[in-house]
Amino acid sequence: MLEETDRNAYKLDLSEIVTRHAILLHTKKNNPYYLNNGEEVVSATLHDVVDGELAIGNEISPQALVKLITAGKEQSYSTADWISPNILVDSANILMWYQPTMQRNLFLKSPLDSNQQRLWVKFPSTLFVFERNSRQLQMFGLDSDKRPTLDSALYQLPIGNISSNGSLCLGNTRDLIPDTPNAENCHLIERCFFDALSTHTNTEYLFTKDKEEKKRTLFTQVVSYWVKKAKKGHRVNVKKDLIPLFSIRTLMRG
Repeated sequence: MLEETDRNAYKLDLSEIVTRHAILLHTKKNNPYYLNNGEEVVSATLHDVVDGELAIGNEISPQALVKLITAGKEQSYSTADWISPNILVDSANILMWYQPTMQRNLFLKSPLDSNQQRLWVKFPSTLFVFERNSRQLQMFGLDSDKRPTLDSALYQLPIGNISSNGSLCLGNTRDLIPDTPNAENCHLIERCFFDALSTHTNTEYLFTKDKEEKKRTLFTQVVSYWVKKAKKGHRVNVKKDLIPLFSIRTLMRG
């Protein structure tokens, strides 16, 4: 016969808890890089609690806030806190990372051909931006394999299914997104493009020359471009071929 458990033994004794301080977060409307519909936390203030009421507070830095919260703990970090070198932003709403130039599969289907093509190409260095709330993915070209900075230029990638602001048309590839996207599994989100079939353009211009001549880029041009790159094994000349958009700093400011 099982012994009956004394549930009261697991209840928190509130008499042992004393509220001495309170932290207030002050926000403003910003952009989707912050949680709560674009609210950005701009400052935090620490207040004493006197007789159940808040006293006038003082602004507290993020570093001091972390130290305050973790005070008294023997170890305030673990291996789960390790950030991979290619992770740029891992906030409540935004996961941003980059991948250097590497060999990738591209699946393309020209409207002039009934058969799809699988090409093995040197895909340029790419910035990925995943918004957790909307589960949307943006992709941009980079002109260097080095870790990007806030002032790194972003370029329109010459690929199908992508808009002028870098947003990828996900379609049924949403099923490839991990349930809980994070820094450790973000590479799996890349499958939404590299495992998918590109069949059309979602923006007017995909190449610098087309934009200069104001001639809409056809998807047949995109297929032809990558077929040549695959055959010759050449890299993409990002600065020459691709359309510059804005910097990472501008992207994050919205």
